[in-house]
Amino acid sequence: MKLWTISLSVFLASALPALSAQPFDLRGVSLKFLHRHEVPCRAIAKVVTALGADIATCEDGRQWALLWVEDDVAFINPQTRQLYRWESDVYRSYPQLYESATVNSR
Repeated sequence: MKLWTISLSVFLASALPALSAQPFDLRGVSLKFLHRHEVPCRAIAKVVTALGADIATCEDGRQWALLWVEDDVAFINPQTRQLYRWESDVYRSYPQLYESATVNSR
């Protein structure tokens, strides 16, 4: 019994630092989620929780609501803050619908 307790203690002591050594990278996971939905975003500047969802801001200023449970993405209109369901085929036909204030000023 004592050998089993020592073995368990050694295992836990070695496993716990390994688990905590890899921090959760929300920006990286968010970027992969956006790419899986074919959202044109090269990099995530920041991710915050608001409006009941995680909001990812891309390097070009566009903001996206990440709806993890629904496995969906919504564009956040910069003027009205309303959410619009992301549809990649609509973006290919009408990219101006998904532009942010930053993208418009270029």
